[in-house]
Amino acid sequence: MAFIGDETAFCALALLKQRGIAMQQRHSIYGKTFQDRLIEEARRLREEATKIPDGMARNLLLQQAFQAETAVNVDLWLSSSGLQPPK
Repeated sequence: MAFIGDETAFCALALLKQRGIAMQQRHSIYGKTFQDRLIEEARRLREEATKIPDGMARNLLLQQAFQAETAVNVDLWLSSSGLQPPK
């Protein structure tokens, strides 16, 4: 079963792997990058949403998953080499 936004999470994950994460990223005390933790959280939220019936609670979980995926994309954009500082 696929949900709206699933392609966003897989896109972000593919982009991370494609880049090979060239820059050394600081790992938190958890041993995972910020992006990895966000992607895991989004997957967890979507999985949890599949276990409950349609309604406000499920929509909230899906919205939180989408927000986590969006945060990954924003973080990737901010850390990209193509982003230039204002002149």
